Amino acid sequence: MENTTECPSCNTKNPRLPLWVTGRVARVSSDGSERRFFDADYPVVSDRYPRMGVVECGGCGRRFVANLDSGAAVWPLPDTAAPDDVAERVAQAYVDARLALAAGSKIGALMAGRTVLIRMMRDKEVANFKEMVDARIITPALYGAAEQIRLWADVVGHEDIGIDALDEDEVRDLLDYLGTVLEAVYTHQARVDRFVEKRHKIEKDGAGTPAAPTEVPRQGPPRGAGPG
Repeated sequence: MENTTECPSCNTKNPRLPLWVTGRVARVSSDGSERRFFDADYPVVSDRYPRMGVVECGGCGRRFVANLDSGAAVWPLPDTAAPDDVAERVAQAYVDARLALAAGSKIGALMAGRTVLIRMMRDKEVANFKEMVDARIITPALYGAAEQIRLWADVVGHEDIGIDALDEDEVRDLLDYLGTVLEAVYTHQARVDRFVEKRHKIEKDGAGTPAAPTEVPRQGPPRGAGPG
């Protein structure tokens, strides 16, 4: 495995040489009979908990947090922000879903994704996705995407189903679907509303100020000129 970590800002590959490290560390006695866990702030290897380190990018100079065992950047991530104009509580749950996946928690990501859907329905005052389709808030295609998030959250939340039923890329795809749903419900509608409001304002301002009549110059003989 390549011993590098990729900067989330500029995609430069950096050595896994952190400025500092924190993590939960396992110490085993020499005969293997005793194991103790404690917090550490120096580079040591844990057999149970990943080491998180702050890395300074050699390309752009920005600092980010990386999982030093896997090399994955954990924070900040470009794709953790919610789409524009999403209701605050809905956006919070969406960011949590993205962060959970970045930290390697597929179940956490899907559970937070389901919370996004629940909060969105409460915000729009509907009982289910079918009502959102009937109200033309979402299309039937987006209804299918939203349902997949909910159904897979139910599947992996069941005690008899392992999370390995989905790999990380598939969970990321589901969160991408969720982002598309949020864009349709909030972002695109907010843009349309702004255009409508602006047009109405222009029409109202124009109707309240009658245009000045255009004066047409009279065509006649010059002053002082008599009939020829």
